[in-house]
Amino acid sequence: MAIGKNLLIVITAMVLVSAGVLGALVLMNPTPEDTSVSVSITAPSNGATVTGTINVSASVTTAKAVNYANLWLDGTLLGNKSSAPFYWHINTTHYSEGQHVLNITASNAAGKSAKAQITVTVNNGGTTIGILSPTNQTKVKRTITISSQVVSPRTVSYVSCAIDGVEVGNVSSAPFSFDLDTKAYLNGNHNVTVVVRDEIGLKGRAQVTVFFDNPFNITDGRGKVIEFNSTPERIISLGSSFTEILFGVGADPQVVGVDNSSTYPAAASSKVQVGGSSNPNKEVIASLNPDCIIVWSYNSKLIADLEARPYKVVGYYPKNVSGIEGVIISIGDLTGTNPQANSMVATMEARIKIVTDRLANVSMDQRPLVYYEQANTKSVGAGTIGNEIITLAGGRNIYRNVSGNPLFNSEYIAHANPEFIIVDNASTSSNADIAARSGWSAINAVQDDHIYRINARMMSITPRLVDAIEQMVEWFYPT
Repeated sequence: MAIGKNLLIVITAMVLVSAGVLGALVLMNPTPEDTSVSVSITAPSNGATVTGTINVSASVTTAKAVNYANLWLDGTLLGNKSSAPFYWHINTTHYSEGQHVLNITASNAAGKSAKAQITVTVNNGGTTIGILSPTNQTKVKRTITISSQVVSPRTVSYVSCAIDGVEVGNVSSAPFSFDLDTKAYLNGNHNVTVVVRDEIGLKGRAQVTVFFDNPFNITDGRGKVIEFNSTPERIISLGSSFTEILFGVGADPQVVGVDNSSTYPAAASSKVQVGGSSNPNKEVIASLNPDCIIVWSYNSKLIADLEARPYKVVGYYPKNVSGIEGVIISIGDLTGTNPQANSMVATMEARIKIVTDRLANVSMDQRPLVYYEQANTKSVGAGTIGNEIITLAGGRNIYRNVSGNPLFNSEYIAHANPEFIIVDNASTSSNADIAARSGWSAINAVQDDHIYRINARMMSITPRLVDAIEQMVEWFYPT
């Protein structure tokens, strides 16, 4: 026993001291046993960038036998060894690009353990994909082949192709290409997207925008079918409403000329003016070499003249809100801007719904009587956009039972006693002039100072009619 041995040493030392052999008593403990263990990673170096298959090596120092040395990557055990040399092979292509943590833990026969850690950056180029054809911002027709190129250090699981976010096909091996019939889609811009996924789930993505441009037909407001071999690129608009729609759906780059009433939006002034909507300058039109002219369909003489030259002529004359929405969609189809046209219509309908919902519980007899006066002093009656705008805004047009645009009748208006008078802001009659008309002083609208001005362009065939509706609601039903 170790205790007995130490006791013997002490007794012997005491005897020697008493005999005079030792001058002093010195007790000696044995050297402690070394049970420590240490580990270091000798390759790769901390912070290194690694590619392909790499060697990971470690040095384990201990006086005892090594139980194990374990290699970990990002917390996952990759291998272990119980004797030198301590090294492992790692194929870094099995891991994502970027930083990773390497750990080596070691333990010896004395139960002691140690750990070493470094960070490395894996860079094998990643899994990427590119679209070889078609190229971005090009026009394509009929059936096309979408070709892509994949670069990856790993096995490819699949490559998929989508048009406007809807998958049209996928493949798992080269060639990574897809045939697409563009005639199945509306003309216009479409997003072509390809996505690659590799064996460890990493993805690459590429996208181009291309213009599908196939022959198509447009049925205009006359019911006439006009054939186009491709989307028109040189459009003349002979109507301010059409100009506003063209700019609103983003087709303004395709517009080369406008009539002299097209002043909205302001950017329309940058286009060549070709004269009046009913009597344009034919020489200016010819100089612009249009591939489409949009006109009011009631201008039959002008249409016949233009078609005889010959030009592609599209005529419209909507008479209500739904008709205007139909023209917007048709112009979207004509110009290849259908998504923008649909969005414009959806926005109009949503705004109108807010108004109609607000007025849902307002009965007809609770709605105010309204008189609208154009700059020429005519009003608006049944079958006109102006009458529909007043009705949608929660008013009762005093001429709602009269068709078309009734002539000014001072006595009738005074007798109808409207609660609101709305006047075209282009009218030369001031509010004071209107209030001073004979017999009008007793009209409720005059007594309550409810005479308002409005932009007549908003009271016509235009997407801005919603602005007019919203403005009237605030006048009729102030919050």
